[in-house]
Amino acid sequence: EGHWCEWTGSQYVNPLAGINGDIADIKEAPNGDIYICGNFTSAGDVTGTYRIARWSKANQAWEGLGVTSTNSIIDIIWCMAFDANGDLYVGGNFTDIAGTGANYVAKYNVAAGTWSKVGSGISGGTSVYTIAISPDGTIFIGGRFDTAGGNTNCNYIAYFDKTANNWRPLSTGLNDYVYALKFAPDGRLLIGGNFTNADGANGDYICWWDGSAFKSFADLGATELNNPVISIDINPNDS
Repeated sequence: EGHWCEWTGSQYVNPLAGINGDIADIKEAPNGDIYICGNFTSAGDVTGTYRIARWSKANQAWEGLGVTSTNSIIDIIWCMAFDANGDLYVGGNFTDIAGTGANYVAKYNVAAGTWSKVGSGISGGTSVYTIAISPDGTIFIGGRFDTAGGNTNCNYIAYFDKTANNWRPLSTGLNDYVYALKFAPDGRLLIGGNFTNADGANGDYICWWDGSAFKSFADLGATELNNPVISIDINPNDS
């Protein structure tokens, strides 16, 4: 029923057409709406669809989220994630999204249609590439930054402490960019990127966080990788 492609009786038509740039991420909201982000400037020529837009399941049309080229400075929005409340977190290379002062990571309250900062934000970098939300609702981000919430141990990876309303480090971070975050069914946070020696000796390009330290797949008998990891997923048998 998503109507990605419709037969009109004489031809196939894509009702979601009208994106004038690259799409970096696609996410489905709890209500079935489809959100896209990237470096496009318009979705279907609808106002407020600069770098991010929503395809309304109910209206079968593109809708804006209030982000324009005049109220935001955005090179690209790389990633999105919905929390259990249905609110959307986005990461990318941007500053002052929707005039909120949110840099590199921001929250969109879907019900209210408003943008806000997440803590005191990210600095010392240029982009957030990936967002993952744990089963207990903790927000983790990875990317190209060395400071989050004023903490200089947040090298390329950090999590948001809701109680303190600020970002916290995972140990002292990693030594290069993080491109991918994914929670395994057993609760481990899998991490991929351009880093090496995640645990101090091993853990090149992929590792996991056990809640207190970075761990290497070499500890499980795996051979170390020799190039960056851009994406991580898990198949139905948890491999």
